[in-house]
Amino acid sequence: MIRRLHQHAFTLIELLVVIAIIAILIGLLLPAVQKVREAANRISCTNNLKQMALAVHNHESTYGYLPTAGEANNYNWNRTLVNGSPATGAGQSWGWAYQILPFMEQDNLWRYVEPKSTDATQSTFQGDYFILNGIPKSYNCPSRRGRISNQDPYPWNGAAVLDNPTDYAANGGSYTFGFDPKATDGTTLNGPFQGVNHVVNTSGAQPVLTAQVVNGRPLKFRDLTDGLSNIMLFGEKAVNSLTAQNNNDGSWGDDEGYVFGVAWDTIRFGQGATSQGTFAPIPYADAWGNPDNPVQDQPCPASFSGGGYPPDFPGWPNYRWGSAHPGAMNIALCDGSVRTMNYNIDLAVLSYLCARNDGKVVNSDDF
Repeated sequence: MIRRLHQHAFTLIELLVVIAIIAILIGLLLPAVQKVREAANRISCTNNLKQMALAVHNHESTYGYLPTAGEANNYNWNRTLVNGSPATGAGQSWGWAYQILPFMEQDNLWRYVEPKSTDATQSTFQGDYFILNGIPKSYNCPSRRGRISNQDPYPWNGAAVLDNPTDYAANGGSYTFGFDPKATDGTTLNGPFQGVNHVVNTSGAQPVLTAQVVNGRPLKFRDLTDGLSNIMLFGEKAVNSLTAQNNNDGSWGDDEGYVFGVAWDTIRFGQGATSQGTFAPIPYADAWGNPDNPVQDQPCPASFSGGGYPPDFPGWPNYRWGSAHPGAMNIALCDGSVRTMNYNIDLAVLSYLCARNDGKVVNSDDF
């Protein structure tokens, strides 16, 4: 007599129980994976800032002065060339991120010359497009994004322009360019990076900035009288989380590209228009008259500046220090060290960190 073997199949209830267990395990595992990923991203971000800080030190050792914040009055799709080579020091209209490229193992990018970018008298004159759209990986924080190619709405001599935003900003000081009387035209900033104004050559097919300086100069480490360990050099910049991935112009403070001079895209400040008491009831206010706390990337809150602004309004928080990291952002000090700075930092301490010559000593436990 032959017995038949019967296979026992899962019942529907058993199957649902297994699926529920798997879902619970995934739910328990996912936060751990996200924490590991964020920890790795934060380490990578820290390394980026360390590399940038060392590049500034090497720049100062090579040239005898710090990079400048670049041109303060005009945006331009062309860096400044002198006899076909990039201008250095005060003569260069592009900002710090371009000026330190040779010390970021990006000398070829720094030197690259577009075929039609050297003679502004020619009708075919074009911008330095390859550099504009060729941001090094170390200028973006992996917690937020990789390279974003943003299309500017104003073509340069008939050609569309793509540029890449950076996730880091240089310290422009404790008073805001464009809002505060002590910051004037960007050439009197009290951070480690000073803006420069240049003569504009309008005789060609397009106006270009020359190496001739009208006002401003690069600083030296000896000008940072508060001490290199008491002054911020670079920090992460806050961006509206709804616009961080945008590839079209309009995200004010995050749409002009990594190479440009004095702008909210590449320079951030310790406070807004407070030096003359403009916002006297609110100490250490931002450009909108609100307390200038660093923030994690977020949409514009409904209560911002009295309300009425959409969640993707780039006026929040694209003028503040901040980052995509939870709890704290990364900063590099002028001595080359990299630290974390809490979002709830005392705003007086933030102002002291941003000023190069206010005579204040900052304890690392304070931020």
